[in-house]
This record gives sequence, C-alpha cells and structure tokens, in this order.
Amino acid sequence: MSQFRYRGRELSTEDILYIRALIERHPGESRRKLSVRLCEAWQWQQANGALRDMVCRSMLLMLERAGQITLPPVSYVRHNPLIQRARPEAVLIDATPIESRLCNLQPLELEQVRRTAREPLFNSLMEQHHYLGYEQPVGEHLKYLVWAHDRPVACLAWSSAPRHLASREAVQRILMEAVPDSVALRASIVIGARCIARGLIEAFWRKVTATSPSCSAVVPYSMMCRRHHMAIACG
Repeated sequence: MSQFRYRGRELSTEDILYIRALIERHPGESRRKLSVRLCEAWQWQQANGALRDMVCRSMLLMLERAGQITLPPVSYVRHNPLIQRARPEAVLIDATPIESRLCNLQPLELEQVRRTAREPLFNSLMEQHHYLGYEQPVGEHLKYLVWAHDRPVACLAWSSAPRHLASREAVQRILMEAVPDSVALRASIVIGARCIARGLIEAFWRKVTATSPSCSAVVPYSMMCRRHHMAIACG
C-alpha cells in the first residue's frame, strides 16, 4: 500500500527502503547523480525517452521533508539570472497630452511586439506608467502596442492563466453547484470575458467621462488598469 504520491507515482514502503539503500551505497554522490540512478533503476522516463531526473529530485526533497530519507548536502546552486531581473530602461517618447475627440484618434493600429525590436518600448511604458511597474508575464504571453498617428497610446498584455486561482475557482464551484455542468462552463467563460472587457473599458472611459460628456478626452499614460491576466496601459 502506498504511503506517498508524487506526480502520479505511488511510493510504497518498499520504494522508500530502496531509496534509502541507494543513498547508503553511494554516500559521496550528489543529489543529481542519485536522481539519475533512481530514474534508471525505475525506468522513470518522459514520453521522449529522457529521464525524469528533475521531477525525481523534487520527489526526493519531498521525502526528505517528510522525514523519510536523508539526502546529501547541496553541492551546487545554479545561478539564475531571472531571479534578479534588471528593470526595463526608460525609452523616451513624445509624452505631450492628447487633447482631442476620440474619433480623431482613428485609425488605431494594434502591433504584436513580443520578440520584436519594439518589445523594450512596451516594457518601458509598463515600468514607467503602470502602478505595479513591469512584471515579466508567466508562461506563454503576448504583448501589443496600440498606435494612433505614430504614437503609442496603449499597452495590452495577455499571459497564460494560472492553474489555480482562488477567486475564479470559488465562482466556478458556485456555478457547478447551482446549475448543470454545460451551463456552468458557458457561464464561467462569459464571466471571464466580461471581466477582461470591463477592465479595458474602465481603463479608457473613466477619464473620458470625467473630462467631458462630449467625448473630448485628455488621456494620460498614468491611467491604467489590470484585470485578471490582462495588463492594460492607456495613454
């Protein structure tokens, strides 16, 4: 009977005893070498045939924290430059306030700038004008600049949704308990879409309506809004 479970793998008492014996047989080896040996012994591989030694090391650490095994001391700490990421440098642009009717900003052009020469401009604008500054999006993401008459007037960013989000899951639980599955799924999608749309509308129109009911707008870069996983900077 299994005592522990990690990434879908059941760990029995015999498995833990085997790991202890492996560590005792190779007292001078690093954690990485031990994980490779264990993967080879268990034929623990990815779909492409590569050993799952990184997952194995995480499993060994879990067992050590649970008091089941004792690992050798850490022998090497990999330098990760992303932990101390440099802040984006300021990019100088024309920051003259735009005072005009909204219709005069047309046409607006959306440009995807991820992995292009204009990505530093996007990062700089978010760093200077978003109330949270620039934060590197997690996972797959897209970055857009919105242009009007050769001037950037907004920044839009989408990133991968988190696997777990308490507020989102709370709404989903309520929906799943109250209505059939198919209806709850459609409703949760609509709620997410409305939250995103609302964030964009509020970021742009709150200042417009406060300035003039006739849609004459002065929209500074500092007016921004972040809703869920879409970061918005309007200017």
